[in-house]
Amino acid sequence: MESFTDAALILSLRQHLDKGVVVSALTRLHGRHAGFAYKSVLGGVEIGAMVELGWEARVEGQLGTFKSIEVERSLAPLLIGDKTKLQLLQCVCA
Repeated sequence: MESFTDAALILSLRQHLDKGVVVSALTRLHGRHAGFAYKSVLGGVEIGAMVELGWEARVEGQLGTFKSIEVERSLAPLLIGDKTKLQLLQCVCA
């Protein structure tokens, strides 16, 4: 079973059925990872947030599941007043 806990930047959140979201995150040590997360795990997570997340999959290459996502810091309030920095964040998350 593959699993890790790491700091990450949330790149995208896509609705999946009624109970969950497919999350794409850029992690500090493991690169880009995607996974399914139940809405109850997400809480107030937004695109561009710095989070600490726990990911696991049964086999390598599987979509996987985010078991925990805790917001460490939201970057949007820090960048909202600077057009260039905000555009840079949008490019990274696109």
